[in-house]
Amino acid sequence: MDRTGHILLLHHSEGERMRFVADWFAAGLASEDKLFYVDVAGWGVEKLTDDLAARGLHVDFALHEKRLEFVSLEDMLDLGVRGGLCDRALVDEGFPGVRLAVRGDAVAQVVSRVEHIAVENELEHLCHEGRMSVLCQYDGRTTQGPDLTRSLDLHPDWVYEADLSLRRRERLIRVEGTIDTLDDEVLARSLDRMTLDLPTDEVLVLDLRNVQALTAGAGQALMRGTRAFRDRGGRVRCGLPAGDSGRLLSSLAHTEAQFELA
Repeated sequence: MDRTGHILLLHHSEGERMRFVADWFAAGLASEDKLFYVDVAGWGVEKLTDDLAARGLHVDFALHEKRLEFVSLEDMLDLGVRGGLCDRALVDEGFPGVRLAVRGDAVAQVVSRVEHIAVENELEHLCHEGRMSVLCQYDGRTTQGPDLTRSLDLHPDWVYEADLSLRRRERLIRVEGTIDTLDDEVLARSLDRMTLDLPTDEVLVLDLRNVQALTAGAGQALMRGTRAFRDRGGRVRCGLPAGDSGRLLSSLAHTEAQFELA
């Protein structure tokens, strides 16, 4: 769970969301990061600490050592300014890194669309420029259509849904997990977004070696998600998963232009 960067989590239940946050925070404790949980909805410290503790996070230790803080949306809006949360944690308190968990869909409900986009863009900038990681959580059951498009647009580097993980680093996109037909829309649209601003003069490496299982629908989504990039003249080199998944993908890819199997 040592995932750092500007991460989009599409969850499908409150229990799943809190399990992911607890695991992500636990990895932050292991790496001695400062942890911030943004209580957008005003649920209160007692409920949040109980929920995180129930999912295995050593909350008492984190609070006693001042490694975990529950902050308001107003605090988060001043995150990157001098004397703000990030500056205080990294400079004044000397932490090596900062992890911040926030319900992005909850933020979108209390600020304007323009303000929401500005907040996400600022978080993206801070993650790229400093020692900061942000876990932005959106309910996958309600983040559909234009809302899904917007959330993917705002998180072009890392998307996580259920057992599916997609991460972009320059010319490499790494796909991991168990990928079935239920993931095909998020998979295809994430790949389309991740390749949207990539130049086509160099090969894009699509690493699927850590995919444990793959359905035919998910394999077709891989083709759809890279098609616009390939139609612009880009080439994809795919590192195949092992076993039946690799054989299935090979059978689906043999008619696809600019899609090479490594």
